[in-house]
Amino acid sequence: MNESYCGIKCQECPVYNLKFTQKPKHFGLVAGAWSRLMELRINKKELYCEGCRSQSRFVHCRNCEIENCCKEKGVNSCNVCSLKNACERYNSFMEWFTVNKTLLMWDKIRKPS
Repeated sequence: MNESYCGIKCQECPVYNLKFTQKPKHFGLVAGAWSRLMELRINKKELYCEGCRSQSRFVHCRNCEIENCCKEKGVNSCNVCSLKNACERYNSFMEWFTVNKTLLMWDKIRKPS
């Protein structure tokens, strides 16, 4: 199982799961939803992702502050960091993610079983 640096499971991410879909319309839906929410222009080709710890990552995740922090602290993820509960970076991201995950289609694009 792939786990991101922030502790979110990659297998639940719609961008990660796009590589398993046979529905091309999903790429456009995810690109549009994420572009609107992040106020960026994300094209379909930038959505390919093999997970946070791979070289082939979603373009927006390539300069992740949480990843850099974990590497500096020598931890695999925020989940094992003793400073997690008091961490402004982590808590701010998780609050943003919790509020926006439905808009990011987190509950819509799933890996086929």
